[in-house]
Amino acid sequence: MALPDAEETLAALAERMRGAVAFDAKFVGIYSGGAWIAERLAQSIDGDHAVGFIDVSFYRDDFSRKGLKPEVKRTELPFEVEGATIVLIDDVLYTGRSVRAAINELFDYGRPARIELAVLVDRGGRELPIEATYAGARLAVARNLSIVLSRDAGRQARRSAPRRAVRNPQLNAAGDLTHLLTLEGLPAEIILRVLDTAVPFASIAEREVKKVPLLRGRSVFNLFFENSTRTRTTFEIAAKRLSADVINLNIGVSSTSKGETLLDTVDNLVAMNADMFVVRHAQSGAPHLIAAHLNRMGRTHVHVVNAGDGRHAPSDAGPARSLHDPALQEGLPQPRPSPSSATCCIRASPGR
Repeated sequence: MALPDAEETLAALAERMRGAVAFDAKFVGIYSGGAWIAERLAQSIDGDHAVGFIDVSFYRDDFSRKGLKPEVKRTELPFEVEGATIVLIDDVLYTGRSVRAAINELFDYGRPARIELAVLVDRGGRELPIEATYAGARLAVARNLSIVLSRDAGRQARRSAPRRAVRNPQLNAAGDLTHLLTLEGLPAEIILRVLDTAVPFASIAEREVKKVPLLRGRSVFNLFFENSTRTRTTFEIAAKRLSADVINLNIGVSSTSKGETLLDTVDNLVAMNADMFVVRHAQSGAPHLIAAHLNRMGRTHVHVVNAGDGRHAPSDAGPARSLHDPALQEGLPQPRPSPSSATCCIRASPGR
């Protein structure tokens, strides 16, 4: 299969858009390939085209199967979406699911007057009724291949050492984080990913609609065996902003006060389709005990977050709070900025 030259395809896309897009249309690039294309198009097409960037990670419909992308970026829309003409821009249009997620996110910022779609390559294979308004090239590509836009200069992202096979109860066999119990022994690359993901998540609080659908349909149980209104409320707000159903267990009247063990309580809640436990306990290692029990019982779909236990003094100094420590962040490797401009190429790779 012969692939088109990316620069020629970009020029063809710009030519199709000239005279067709509104003079004041806002260009919104979908991270990552679409963001760079949006900048290039704004430079080459006459008009007052403000440029924004959107990351659809919190809106994707495949989170339950694939989880979050390794790099989640902050959505930046430096203009009013309400009543604006928006041109969504992406590198490759395939199933249409990323575009759908981007449209859903746009409407959380306002109601646009019109949304158009511009893509460098339309490769077919749609799973949703979404079509490009403008396309630089249209290709018929086998489903077992992926079309990838790569920049010749290369993005200089953080580089981390290969993961070593280390027994850590917080990680699954693939080395992915399944529980957050302590920062001790946690690979730096995972800590970096948590911190990087927190930046775009924090920006949700700045929106008019302070909620994303990432955990819609999931149940989060706050198991606080010691009082801490501030910590419990913080976790509750975070879960609700991800659209999770939050259940605050009243320990004072729970079955544990009537002789039922901690693990018996956990098993009963898992039977009620719990997806996550946020645990605060005065006893050292209580969250670790729950996580080990879930792993042993094969309930790997249920996750545990340590909101403070007796390992720490005071007990509210759990790993979630430790991630806020500036000294920790300063000691981690920092990313190098990527070049603002570069040429690009289109290549095919085995489908994921």
